[in-house]
Amino acid sequence: EEGSASVDANIDASINKGSPRESEARIKAREDLEIRKKELEQKRETMKADIEAKRETMKAEIDAKKDEIDEKKDTIKAQIEERRQNIKSEVEERKSNAVGVIKERIGSFTQNVIKRFNAAIERLDTLAGRIDSRIAKIEAEGGDTAKAKELMAVAKTQLETAKISTSGVELEVKALISVEASTTAEIKDEFDSLKDQIEKAKGDIKKAHSSLIEVINSLKKVEIRATTTASTTPSN
Repeated sequence: EEGSASVDANIDASINKGSPRESEARIKAREDLEIRKKELEQKRETMKADIEAKRETMKAEIDAKKDEIDEKKDTIKAQIEERRQNIKSEVEERKSNAVGVIKERIGSFTQNVIKRFNAAIERLDTLAGRIDSRIAKIEAEGGDTAKAKELMAVAKTQLETAKISTSGVELEVKALISVEASTTAEIKDEFDSLKDQIEKAKGDIKKAHSSLIEVINSLKKVEIRATTTASTTPSN
């Protein structure tokens, strides 16, 4: 019995001897864990600040572009109004000669073109509104819409450019109608300028449409990823 008691005493002494070192290791591990947590949190805050700064920069650029577009639109409107007042008293007289007839036909043709362009732009505006709603819905559901928003900002800028180009067509046709000319040769340069503006407006509308389609495709990828994640996540 005395031998058994001696062995138990040795075991207890060995356990007690190891306990302080074990406690120190646990304390050190906790301290290291807290340090890592703080470093991670600091990195998160830094990333958050960087993202917010980029968003603000992008917003400022978009706002500046919108202001520039608004200024151009006002200028064009003022020019159109000025042209309208200048030509109002001359239109009836010009219709009486061959050049006047040609101009009238060009004006009628161009007005039909402008109507088609404006109708296309109106459809693109409607599509843009639906895309905005879709982005908001996906974002509310937790989807990553950052890329789609960037593409949408570009698409809206191109859509505004298309509107300005279409207004430019109206300006060009009014300039052609108001030009002083007695032969068709004299209005050729003005007509060439009008055709160039029509082609530019058509191209800008196509670019705006392509940009909106790019946004839609970007959102489809987000929805596909979200559906894939949902289907592969085990239920509780």
